[in-house]
Amino acid sequence: EYFFPPYFREIKKVKEMVVSDRYNLIILNDFFWTLSFLSILLMGRKNRGKTVMINHGLISHHNFVLKFLLSSFNRVVSSLLVTQVAGILSYSSKSLEQIKNLTPDGMKHRKHPSCIDSSKFIKDHKNSCSLNDSDMKSKFHINGKFIFSIGATSPHKGYELLIDAFFRLQKDVSELQLIIAGQLTDHAEELMKLSREMGIEKRVRFVGPINDEEKFWLFRSCDVLVIPSLHEGFGAGAMEADVMQIKVVATNTGAHEETLEGNRFARIVDPGHVDELTDALSELISIPEIPPKTINEEKLKRYSCESLCSVLMDMVE
Repeated sequence: EYFFPPYFREIKKVKEMVVSDRYNLIILNDFFWTLSFLSILLMGRKNRGKTVMINHGLISHHNFVLKFLLSSFNRVVSSLLVTQVAGILSYSSKSLEQIKNLTPDGMKHRKHPSCIDSSKFIKDHKNSCSLNDSDMKSKFHINGKFIFSIGATSPHKGYELLIDAFFRLQKDVSELQLIIAGQLTDHAEELMKLSREMGIEKRVRFVGPINDEEKFWLFRSCDVLVIPSLHEGFGAGAMEADVMQIKVVATNTGAHEETLEGNRFARIVDPGHVDELTDALSELISIPEIPPKTINEEKLKRYSCESLCSVLMDMVE
């Protein structure tokens, strides 16, 4: 009674959308396989020429057994889906090469990064600049240099490694703090326990969800943004850091390496390697040069929704 009535109402809604003549473009997000399969089944052949699949890359996992099982499952699902769409848009070169091996000859492939709502990004950034620094430091209990990371406290985000790296760093950097923002999942308690066991709980803060203006203030104010993920589909944080021209350390997963290519204030490290992460953070913190910390208009244009939509529309009949 709790699950099935809403689910069947959802089926009706999806069917109305995928068989409608109103749309010039239908986008399937391969992260949501159930809806992707459902859409393909319900639309029949009617709108497949208008349908594009977004390819985030084959799913992965930090656990070796689950990584193998999920990767195998993802390959089967993707290989079935890709035969039913007009084209596939991949977010990175890695995901493009992966999906090409699963698709039939003649499939339309394009590569384009994910996108940013430019007008909202500019507005939120501008509003963040008007926030009172003293009030923000008081709210987040910041009293010196700090490293910032944002994302739900899920195991694949690599926060155990970040806390370990921070433990090593804070011995040499007086008053250094680690601020982690984002949804606090059940895994958060394990991370807090790890901080307590290391004796650094007073210098590691989990601040929970924040709004975009606060996020941009923390981006501009931190000494380094760090994205320690074990695996990602794209990695929006790296894209935002690239546009805002701040110091960032990111793992070589998703589209991080491509996104940050040529950025002299960025360092890429292998996922799961705490020594590399520690060294990269130490290097960027010690660099005296301060990055611009302003919006790079050229890069913002590269990540614009208009640019992405133009590529998508070019792929359909």
